[in-house]
Amino acid sequence: VFRESGDMKATSDDSYKMNNGDMKCSQICVIKDESKISVALLPEQSNDMEIKLGFRMSSKQTSATIKATNLDVFESNADIYLNDKKLDKSINLSEVGSYEFAANAGEIDDTRFTITLKNLGTPNVDVAIEKAIKIFKSADEVVVTLPDNLLNKATASVYDIAGRLISQQSIEATRSSVSLPAAKGVYVVKVVAGDEVADAKFIF
Repeated sequence: VFRESGDMKATSDDSYKMNNGDMKCSQICVIKDESKISVALLPEQSNDMEIKLGFRMSSKQTSATIKATNLDVFESNADIYLNDKKLDKSINLSEVGSYEFAANAGEIDDTRFTITLKNLGTPNVDVAIEKAIKIFKSADEVVVTLPDNLLNKATASVYDIAGRLISQQSIEATRSSVSLPAAKGVYVVKVVAGDEVADAKFIF
């Protein structure tokens, strides 16, 4: 949970995690100081913010998957990198959604993983402005605005994170809503109007 009152150090506002006894499922937690936190109150998001993660593997498992869910708690333009220090790898969870890793059964490690936030507030991500075209998120929809002189043959195309074209529609008003798929995911909206082009990435 990100709040102005949050802290990177452990406080009484955090919910502490108990790791006693055998477990049927592997667990992951936030590490503050030396404490294991199940629900952490963190400060407001900022570029290069690093969040330490710890895990405990079930006694019956030798692999587990970290999944990126509820991404709406992050700024919609953020790139969320999971860093596996053991394998020296960084994975953008905003794009791939999950990461599978191997560990010994029953293993406890509070230093292997961190989360790093990047590209907060970067143009052409949450809000894209190129010349006269604007693309932005409003509530649960994507809105395109452009001046009258660009309405002729203006189109908006929606792509998935793999670059596949999902849909395309004509823009016939100076303010238009772009239809997105019902399935949640990461989508890129590209608007072409004459010689003007703009695109933006959104997480829904």
